[in-house]
Amino acid sequence: MAISFIGGDANDTGAGTNTLTLTMPGAATTDDVGLIFISCDDDAPTLAVSTAGWTQLQENQTTGGRDLKSAIWYRVLTSGSETNPVCTISGSLQEFGCTLHVYRGMDTGSPFTDGVAFQFTQNTSNPTPPSIGCSVANSGLHIFTALTHDDVTTVLQPSTPSGLVVRETINGSTKDWRQQINCSKVDVGGTGTITPSAWRNTVTASVAETHSYSLILTVELPIAITSVSGGAGIQYTQTGIVVLGKGFEASQGSGKLELWSDEAGTTKTVQTITAWADTSITFTAVQGSLPDNAIVYAVVTNDSALESPPKAVSVGLAPYRDLIDGLLPNHYWTLNNTYVDRAGTS
Repeated sequence: MAISFIGGDANDTGAGTNTLTLTMPGAATTDDVGLIFISCDDDAPTLAVSTAGWTQLQENQTTGGRDLKSAIWYRVLTSGSETNPVCTISGSLQEFGCTLHVYRGMDTGSPFTDGVAFQFTQNTSNPTPPSIGCSVANSGLHIFTALTHDDVTTVLQPSTPSGLVVRETINGSTKDWRQQINCSKVDVGGTGTITPSAWRNTVTASVAETHSYSLILTVELPIAITSVSGGAGIQYTQTGIVVLGKGFEASQGSGKLELWSDEAGTTKTVQTITAWADTSITFTAVQGSLPDNAIVYAVVTNDSALESPPKAVSVGLAPYRDLIDGLLPNHYWTLNNTYVDRAGTS
């Protein structure tokens, strides 16, 4: 199923109000995926979606010159009559805004397989959203930018990638400190790194502090791996390793499980299957010519010749940074007589 945009909503308020309600699109229904963005002109408040069932994807705050805090939540909808979500701030009732977007055709088990990319800028009227990798072909891209201290009079999406469409917005001089702009493309084509160009808005100032996010909207696939060994890593010759997912089909037939040396499948080794079902496979790990103490990729091909996207799995002693990235941190710091703040994958 291809991804489609169902609809959205936006709401905002000046200082002194602690709740805002967003209205669900009338066409939203079971297995659609909702995204909520909240931003506030202060780094101090606690941001939340108080309505049950919404999960936070990421939160960021900055204090460089002008304070700004923003966060993202999502929910896989369970009915066609969802409760309208309520967004809240507490601790410091500054100006804040929120936007809602609902998509159909996303993978409900792993809707954001490629995580979230974040970028902070200052004194940039038209920021460039962060680059992000896309591992599943025909997925979508959503870009969200929060701005403070800059009047966006006309919203114009980045020119790259082509085909982006402006979605929900909060902008203008009366909403200077709580502005949000969104755009998306429901099918980015193939896999690889997507590098957006800058927004092309018309503005009346160039002193904005901005938070920009890029999210890959993972398309629903007929076959996919969700986990290998529960994400714990494997060892060669290990038995009883369980692969979970969907679309493997009830019987193996000509199906197979392979481990690849990289996402391109430069070296492939067929694994020894001990049990096969539509949503799980049990196998014994075979090394063949694959590297040890590395990241390899599990790929299932079912009896209908459908192939799952590669799923990363550590074998032996994995590289430390790969293990840290696998935890989906917001930020982490590397130390070498000084420190480097690295943006994580969540």
